[in-house]
Amino acid sequence: MNTHKKKVLLLSTHDSHLGGHAWDAMKFYDRTRYEVKILTLYSLHGKNSHAFFKSYFLYRIYRKFLIPLFNLFTWGSFTSTIIDNKYSFLDTDFSVFSGKQILRKYGDLPDIIVLHWYDGFITAKVVRELYTLSRAKIVFVFTDEFPLGGGCHYPCNCLGYTNTCEDCPAVSNKIIPQKILRNKIRYLRDIPKIVIAPTAGIKQAQESTIFGNNITQYIKAIRGIKIETNILAEDARSYLGIPKDKFVIMFGALDLTEERKGMKYLLKALNIFAKKIDQEIIALVPGKTTSQFDVEKITMKYLGVLDFENLCKAYKASNVYISPSIADAGPMMVKYSIACGTPVVAFPVGYALDFIQHKRTGYLVRMMDVEDLAEGIYYFFENQQRQIEFYKNCISLNRCLCKNESVYNTL
Repeated sequence: MNTHKKKVLLLSTHDSHLGGHAWDAMKFYDRTRYEVKILTLYSLHGKNSHAFFKSYFLYRIYRKFLIPLFNLFTWGSFTSTIIDNKYSFLDTDFSVFSGKQILRKYGDLPDIIVLHWYDGFITAKVVRELYTLSRAKIVFVFTDEFPLGGGCHYPCNCLGYTNTCEDCPAVSNKIIPQKILRNKIRYLRDIPKIVIAPTAGIKQAQESTIFGNNITQYIKAIRGIKIETNILAEDARSYLGIPKDKFVIMFGALDLTEERKGMKYLLKALNIFAKKIDQEIIALVPGKTTSQFDVEKITMKYLGVLDFENLCKAYKASNVYISPSIADAGPMMVKYSIACGTPVVAFPVGYALDFIQHKRTGYLVRMMDVEDLAEGIYYFFENQQRQIEFYKNCISLNRCLCKNESVYNTL
């Protein structure tokens, strides 16, 4: 019997569950088959064993001084001005650490190297060094679209990653994305790669210059979430002070002002929806926001940033969750909502394509169509008597997807 465990090295910028979910992903590996270790650029928990920078403070010094100097000598300026705020752009291709240093800290040669959320830590050149030294499988987990192109995290409707990024709409200095993409092609195109992504991410990778059919294996990541809480909808409403007979919608994000989260589309849709109804409803809004949404017939209840248990209560208390994101590798809130039994109305991006069964577990909206977005919300309003049916559909789908073997155990 072969008792050899495959050695897995997870790389992520930091050790929070928000850092590309690398920390959370560790629990999905079968420990009888895999020996898993994580290395991060910095630690939010003060852990010296797995982080190069033990504290966030040291990392901030690194970001404040070293990266601007690199940009100055490489691009001729400390940074590149973002000219369209809907893009999240990283104007660097710099790491203070080499592949050799990373493997030295790891203490061995891994069989598998998994890249989660890694910008500011791992460059294409470092990936090449890691592969050359270890001959490990190189795995890209698409927690956003950063691996695809010349530095942006969410290309939105830009297809620069399919060619050369030469006419980047995000930044003033067009040389930066071109050179970053050229470096990625130079170091990554001809090495074996594995992409783990939902349906939408795989489609983008297949269209990209870096991945495409260039020795790339694709693994679809569609897995449900196990929710520990058993709280009932009526108890969740009682906890949040919501009447039992009210129709309740929910939407939110860590930052509601971020343009790619699509709140301007949702606001227009809510105004259209409000004209179609003859009663007051409630909107639960978790997340960080300085904006106030004023829509006739809709009472906004701002919840702030919630811990996971209270986030689940908000889902349970809602008739429908609305995800208006126009560019997203997730969002995870789509999966959380389905797992709590609450249907989702969303544009066809990220997880929506894999978790929304149209008019069964949600409503798949035509891209950036505010009339259809309003129609999706109204569909669940006029079918409130079917709420238990929608709940069962969502729970059934999530349970089915939870039975899928973790993609990490196929490596």
